[in-house]
Amino acid sequence: MDITATLNEIVTLKVEDRIRLVQAIWDSIAAEEAYPELTEEEKQELDNRIAESDANPDNVMTWEEVRNSICLNKPSLKHPQFLPKSEKLELFFQSSLHPKLDGNLL
Repeated sequence: MDITATLNEIVTLKVEDRIRLVQAIWDSIAAEEAYPELTEEEKQELDNRIAESDANPDNVMTWEEVRNSICLNKPSLKHPQFLPKSEKLELFFQSSLHPKLDGNLL
């Protein structure tokens, strides 16, 4: 198989078809349940994290706490999906992606 020729063919496909192709490839990889071997460093890191979790089982954060800490500490990472409606509107009107209003509300 000439991988370069195959890739050249793939890029000519519509985006939707390429997405379906990627999903099919990913599904075939997952079905084989073939995972790369972890390095010794990765194994040690996992062991350390498990030990830390076992030693401090109450040292956890909810997803909401994690999300809020990210948004508060990195305002540039605010994702509209996680914002209240009022903040989504504010981001929209601050965005250069919307047409400038002449002071009139629609």
